[in-house]
Amino acid sequence: MREHVEVTLSDNKYVLAGYDGVTVQIHLQKKEKQQSVFMICGTDPNVGATSTALHIAAGLAKTAQSVLLLDADMRKAPQKKMIGKECENTLAKYLMGQSTLEAIQYETNIPNLTFVPAGFSLVPVQLLCTKKLESFIKDLRGQYDFIIINVSAAGASADSETLLGLVDQIVMVAAPGRSYKKQVIALQRLYQQYQVPLLGVLVNRVDRYAYREYYKHSDYYMGERKKVGIWRRFVEKIRPTQAIAVGAPMQLANTDNKEETEIEKKNEKDIELKKKK
Repeated sequence: MREHVEVTLSDNKYVLAGYDGVTVQIHLQKKEKQQSVFMICGTDPNVGATSTALHIAAGLAKTAQSVLLLDADMRKAPQKKMIGKECENTLAKYLMGQSTLEAIQYETNIPNLTFVPAGFSLVPVQLLCTKKLESFIKDLRGQYDFIIINVSAAGASADSETLLGLVDQIVMVAAPGRSYKKQVIALQRLYQQYQVPLLGVLVNRVDRYAYREYYKHSDYYMGERKKVGIWRRFVEKIRPTQAIAVGAPMQLANTDNKEETEIEKKNEKDIELKKKK
């Protein structure tokens, strides 16, 4: 019998509605393209990638589909953020031959959701590059409808790059004030190089007034309308072709590299003109 752990989700309707938009997009990828393994990767630490992975996995599980939430961030053991405690059997121990496949899969308080904690390692890249992890994901593809993988931030380590050949699509998580346009574009180009599609960029840590502003044409969660300068400036920097589901998170469609290059040049000229004035 598997061990049981408790996961805690947000009860904020703005946050949950935002994650719902991403959950729907992932669900459609499974339905239309039979893709089931998704990596959730932050541009930098503390942008909310761990929380995003948890809420997306929980959202998919609530549709009565089996979901494995795989925590592969062995640098800071963020499973405490997900379940509030350390687990004895972890992915790190399994890859080192110190635990079994069955032992590292924990049942949760959410039906259909299974959790694999990362554990801690001083050499996470070496462990993630092993054939044992490749076999692990390959075997579990047939057991679960979805596998959601949480990894350490791309801007802090090379861990996410080790998984590029094992996942179907990537959801990048960014945040105003922590993520930058050039960084997002550089990561997108990296994923294109390895032919791993980027499902989209999810902008996290957006305040509730930004959510109201986004949905003003639909009258969702509307109260008094207020201007949101920070949110607008960040969105203008990334220049999305489409925005879906704002709240605590907001998913943005992929950017066009050629268009971004032209925008970068224009922005740099505007900054130079302001400095001269």
